[in-house]
Amino acid sequence: MSVYFVVCDHTEMVKIGHSGNPEKRTRSLQATSSFPLKLHATIDGARNEEAALHERFVENRVFGEWFLITGELKKYLSELEKYEPPEKPERKVSEVLKITLDDDDLSEIERRATASRISVAELCDLAEIAYSTWWRWKKGGTVSIKKFRLLEQALTKREAA
Repeated sequence: MSVYFVVCDHTEMVKIGHSGNPEKRTRSLQATSSFPLKLHATIDGARNEEAALHERFVENRVFGEWFLITGELKKYLSELEKYEPPEKPERKVSEVLKITLDDDDLSEIERRATASRISVAELCDLAEIAYSTWWRWKKGGTVSIKKFRLLEQALTKREAA
């Protein structure tokens, strides 16, 4: 467990809480906040340490676990080691590039599949793509170029057979 400090610069307040996953907790808080929030710092600890900090900075409490960043609390926060998010692994370009297909593109795939006496569901199986992915594409979702190439390759093989 960690005690976390989530800062809202707009209101000059900090939330002092505890969580097993402070990053996830910050995202959850952000989902319900009108203002940008950032995970300022974390320290080892659980409920006891959190409660001690709440008591220590009781004069700064605005409501619940939110405290005004002034005086001793401001000094305390400045002395904490700032949170640095873990580095995300580098992704290959082929995993990142996406395109949006229009109805004509998808109709052409369906026409070619029908001419090759194969259903779109079977084509998706051959390409090892979930059939639900096809329907997401039909509804206007983006398509990873890698998955679209797999579908094209499977269709081309089927046409050649």
